[in-house]
Parts: sequence; structure tokens; C-alpha cells
Amino acid sequence: MTSPKSLEELQEEEHKNDPLFLGFFLYSKPNQRQRWGEPQAHLAHADYDNLFFDLFYVAFAYQLSMILRGSPTGRGLLYFFACFYCVQALWWDKTIYDSRFFVLPNLYHYLYSILVLLVLASAVVHIRPLDILENTNEDSTMFSLCLSLLLSQLLSMGREMELLLVGGAGDKELISSTASFGARSKIFPVLLISAATIYTGVQYFGNDGHRDLASTTTKGSADDTAIYLLLAAGLSSTALFIANILYRRWRNIGRSIPINVTFAIHRCGEWILLMMGETVLSLLIAPYHFSAGYYVTFVAGIFTIMMLEYTHFRSEPDDPDHHAWRRSVYASFRFFSLFQIYSAALISLGASYDLLLEEHSADENNKRWLFGEGEDGILDSFFNRWLASPGVDLQYYKQNIAHLFSGSLTVIFLCLDLIMMNHYGWKQRWHQCSRYRRRAIYLVILRCILLIATAIMGFFVTTPWILSMLGFAVVLLQIAARLLFSTIKQQYEEASQREQNVKSANHVEPIVEEVESQEKEVQER
Repeated sequence: MTSPKSLEELQEEEHKNDPLFLGFFLYSKPNQRQRWGEPQAHLAHADYDNLFFDLFYVAFAYQLSMILRGSPTGRGLLYFFACFYCVQALWWDKTIYDSRFFVLPNLYHYLYSILVLLVLASAVVHIRPLDILENTNEDSTMFSLCLSLLLSQLLSMGREMELLLVGGAGDKELISSTASFGARSKIFPVLLISAATIYTGVQYFGNDGHRDLASTTTKGSADDTAIYLLLAAGLSSTALFIANILYRRWRNIGRSIPINVTFAIHRCGEWILLMMGETVLSLLIAPYHFSAGYYVTFVAGIFTIMMLEYTHFRSEPDDPDHHAWRRSVYASFRFFSLFQIYSAALISLGASYDLLLEEHSADENNKRWLFGEGEDGILDSFFNRWLASPGVDLQYYKQNIAHLFSGSLTVIFLCLDLIMMNHYGWKQRWHQCSRYRRRAIYLVILRCILLIATAIMGFFVTTPWILSMLGFAVVLLQIAARLLFSTIKQQYEEASQREQNVKSANHVEPIVEEVESQEKEVQER
């Protein structure tokens, strides 16, 4: 098989053969980026179009955190995860597509990208707090969100249909097989989102002319049918992707286009920085209150997210060949699932920090909040709404905020541990610790105790500054445990190298003795 042409060669060839070249290409077929059996091409960074695409997900993370800040409850988490899985699936679709194909600059794909961004922006702007999304009878926000997600899924499917109908430059059979598989995996999510769109449309437009009467009879009622459909669509997108690949592997129905692992790793790193950026944003724009507790919470939060950034990128393998995507199909699936949960936990951590900072204003100015005289900006409306609601216990919400904070940290560290194990393999990790098994067991027990303590600390502590300090202490202890584990790993590698040297010496020594004895015999003769 001939090696793939470089981008410059493809541009020059198409420039020569395209009679409609007018300073730009009207259309260019997608080109296969990576081929089986060839070394992974190193891509230094993602292109600027992808970085611009990521800017919309900065707003996406912030809008998601608004749901949890408005309702840190079980229903708030339901709406949070439904919106998260549906919108993040669009980012994954584009990332997997870009790691397999690239296109030369052309008018068609430029206009297509503009349309994708417009629909994505519409989906993000309609992610609103729970009390707006749940009111499908009187507010069109949920209908607009479902319609935007439906159009986004259809546009994502359009990329696969382009490959099926027009084809691409590369292995034709694999491109067709990959596109067919990608299009089929989107059918069920599209049907679920279509059902949610139709349902919310009927709920809203069906009450036209009777909305005033509906507002008096159904005020305060919640309809979660649409959000359950969206959650099922988001989860089914992931489940069908995994199930289809496993089925193809089991039946041996051929391979798909390989992804460029280096590109995908860079994109995942950029995504994690976006999610951490939401925590930084929440800390910086939270309502300001001049008090010692506020500053302790703020500084502890800044240090915590800095340490989390260090921990994340130190846990990643240095060599792309050691990444889960290169180990096996099953390892890549586990990484894909854990990565989604890990990303959601980072967003919820940012929302919990914002709520912890808001608590200082609420605790110091209860009367001002009760009478609606807040001066700290629009974000104070969350506590204002809770306190103004009849029969609401503010301690209940404080307890939920503490659970949200401790639960987010627990999930973050649990996912980090599982992802790291997924990169290197459970058996290999245990084999590395076999020589120093007692120390390794102690460290595993210590980290389990830390996870359990982090998970339950919300039951006993609700004071914001104490929670933030405990969270920072947990992060430091987790980093210390990882450094100790790295020391054990280094000792194992050094001991293995010494054993290898001894074996080599023992293997060479008899040969040297035999050669010397033969030389003596020759001299004696």
C-alpha cells in the first residue's frame, strides 16, 4: 500500500485538477489521516478551528454549572447529566472524526462548520436553570434546546453520510465501513431526541391560547419526560458506540479507520483544561464578600484546582503508545466512559465552589436576602430564591452543597485512579509492586481511606471555609500518595534492571570461561 500524501501534495494536486479553483476550493473530499501499520504521525497541536470550536464549550460548562447552582438536588443532577451527555457527544463525534480525517480548505466545509457552530450555540444558550427547563407548558426553552440538539445530531450524522455518498481519499472500503457504522450508531439517539422535541413542542404550542389558564392550574408542576428522553439519548449514544464496535470485533466484520492517537490525546487535554477553566471562572466571578471565611475558601479553591491540574497531567502517559487507546479496544472503551464521568465531576466541582462562596454572603446577610435587597449581582438570586420560597430550610441546601462538593472530589480522584490503571493495566501495576507488595498495599489502603473520608465529609461539615480547606488537604494527600507510589515503581524498575544485568553477566561468564579454556588448550598444544 502506498504511503499517504502530505497535505501540501494533496493541495497542489487538487489545485491542478480542479477547474473551478477560484482562490479557494468549492469542495474537497475528506482525507484519511492515519493508516494501519504506519507509525503514528505526530501533530504538535490542534488547529485553530478546533480551538475556536472549544470556546463554545467554555459557555457550555458554565451553563451546566448554572443548573447545579440553581438546584443542588437530585433533580438538578438529572438535568445536569442529561444536558452534559447530549452536548458532549457532539464534541466527541467531531474529535473522533478529526482524528481520522482532515479536509483541505474549501467553501462547502467552511459553510458546514459555520452551520454546526450556529446550532451548537443555540443548544448552549438554551441550557438554563432547572425551574425554566422543567416548565415545558409555559416556556419554550426546553423545546428550543431539544430542537437544537436534534439539528446538531443530524449535522453530525451528515459527516458520515458525506463519506458514504461521496467517499473520501484513502482506503475506500474502510472509509465506507466506518461511515456506515457511525451513521447507524446515531439513529437511536436521533429518534429519542426527536421524541423529546415533539413532546415539548406539543406541550408548549398545544397550550397556545390557554396559557394564562394553564399558568394558574399547573404552576409549580414539573414535567421531566423530555429530560429523561434526552438522558437516554446521551447514554445510548455511548452505549451503542461501544456495543457496535464489540459486535464487529466478535463477528470479525473488518476494521475501521484508525484514529491518530496523538491528535486525540491533545484534544482530550484541551477538553480537560476547558472543564477546569469553568472552576477557575466560578471562583473568580462568584459574589464577593469581605470576610476571612470568603478569602480562605477562595484561596483554597485556587490552590485545589492548580493541584488537580498538576495531578491530571502527571497521571497521563508520556508516550502515546502507552495510552489506553493503543493498548486494546476494551481499554479504550473504559477510558472513554471514565473520561465523561471525570469531565462532569470537574464541572460540578466548579459549581460547588461558587455555591460555597455565595454562602458567605447568605450567612452574613440573611435579612437582606429575605427582603430581596441583594447587591451582589445576578448570582445572588439562587439563595434569594431559596430563602424566599415557603417552607424552605436553608440548612437542607447547605447540606446538599456539601455533598456536591465532597462527591465531586471523590469522583474526580476515583476516575483519575481508574484511568491511570487503564493506561498501564491492572496486572502490570500489580506486578510492579510485587517486590514491594507490603508498601503498595499500605498505599492502596491509604488511598481508599482518603476516598471514603472525602465522600462522607459532607455529612459532618457544611461550613464553606472548612470544607474548602479539607478539600485542599485531601488533594495534597492524594498527590503525596501518588508520589510514594511512583517511588515504588522507580525502585521496581531499578531492581529489574539490576536483575537483568546480573542475568546477562551470568550468561556471558560461562562463555568467557569456555573461550579462555579453549585458548589455554591451544597454547598448550
